[in-house]
Amino acid sequence: MRIQRPNQRGFTLMELIAVMAIMAILSAVLAPSLIDAIDDAYAAAETENIATLADDLERHIRITGTLPGRSLAEWSAAIAGTSSTPLADVQRNQRGYTRSVYFDPNFFVSGGSFNGYVQTTGLAAAPFSPRFMLISSLRGNVGVLPNDAVQFDDIWNRASGATLVESDSLKIERRNLRGLFHRLLLANQNPAQVAFSLNGSGQLAVPAATAGGDGLVSRYVLEGSEVAVYGTPFPTGGLLSATLVQGDISLRYADDGGVFEWVTP
Repeated sequence: MRIQRPNQRGFTLMELIAVMAIMAILSAVLAPSLIDAIDDAYAAAETENIATLADDLERHIRITGTLPGRSLAEWSAAIAGTSSTPLADVQRNQRGYTRSVYFDPNFFVSGGSFNGYVQTTGLAAAPFSPRFMLISSLRGNVGVLPNDAVQFDDIWNRASGATLVESDSLKIERRNLRGLFHRLLLANQNPAQVAFSLNGSGQLAVPAATAGGDGLVSRYVLEGSEVAVYGTPFPTGGLLSATLVQGDISLRYADDGGVFEWVTP
């Protein structure tokens, strides 16, 4: 018996052309939207990423009592060393472009130049403008920015003529570290020098009392630092107490009626 098959026919050339034309139109309509959606996703992720990296940099400062230098190698190693983020992922964003950290040149003093900081003796005065920005572009490498206070302020303040202006593709995380620096005030009622140290560094003298009053030391130190205080004689007096800095600290080496000790005034 012969089996009859239904009539079979393929697409005509005109039908194929029509289908391809429809596909081309859909691609033209949908492709920009898809690209924009992908770019938006990268931008949103990078905003979160640089905020996290800035948190890690602040944590490094508190843990180590140091601020890294301006070079890519220095600041990225500082972040990677105190976080779970691999070094390569600190240095480059998800598009593969190099990020940058820009410290205010006026960080410590007006008219200064920022080159990093290692706390050993503390600061004689509060930092003038302790700010930094973590900058990332989704369209190219940022690179190391110049040690220029005017340029820093323009970028920080989003000035229209700034070298870098924040946008959907350029992300800037701004941080002011003023809250990380606390005043340490040490007073000495004893007629001989006593001492203090920061984070295990060598003993530093607190002047002896004079007829005019207590010997005084005033320093600004980083949050999380350990302040150790010692008795007489300087510089070999024994350790009397140690305190972690969480806010302003004031201590006095005073005579309680027979024994000198460090007390809170």
